Amino acid sequence: MSRDSITKAEKSNETWAPDIGDVLYGKLLSITDVKFSDREAKLATIDDEETGPTSFWLKAVLKSEFERLGVMRDDVVGVKYLGKAPGKKYFDYIVEREDGRGPLAKELDQTAGVDV
Repeated sequence: MSRDSITKAEKSNETWAPDIGDVLYGKLLSITDVKFSDREAKLATIDDEETGPTSFWLKAVLKSEFERLGVMRDDVVGVKYLGKAPGKKYFDYIVEREDGRGPLAKELDQTAGVDV
């Protein structure tokens, strides 16, 4: 390794910066604790069917939904970004864990035209 090689290196996955209605769908690869000087946060990585490994911060709403659904590593998960919750300061998401009911990605895509 050299300074030049590390300077040119890129991360192997992208951090998700969604637009309203965007969906991540795939196997949950990991949830990692990230320590900052003043706090801790969780970073999840999904192996999205279209974009490959994609990481996103488990902010309060997402963390709560992952806990409610009992999402664990290797589960197939769908996350849909809804934008800022009306009249609130937080951002909202739909989170589903595939459980044999059928193609989750299609269910999430069907709600893409719904106003939030």
